[in-house]
Amino acid sequence: MEVYMVIHEVAYEGSSVVGIFSDYVKARSFQVDYDAKEIESKYEGTVIHKVEVDKVYDRAFFGIGEEV
Repeated sequence: MEVYMVIHEVAYEGSSVVGIFSDYVKARSFQVDYDAKEIESKYEGTVIHKVEVDKVYDRAFFGIGEEV
């Protein structure tokens, strides 16, 4: 099973997960709404990553999943 994580990234500061969704359409809708309300500078934004549930990711600090 795959889920879609919406991740808020700030340049030079890090990132945090702001939403997890079961399908891409819901994740994309949330991303657009979140960006419109929360993003205040060109150095921050959100990305969507497709992540497999029940999979061990070896390099968690370099990002997990596949950006879509």
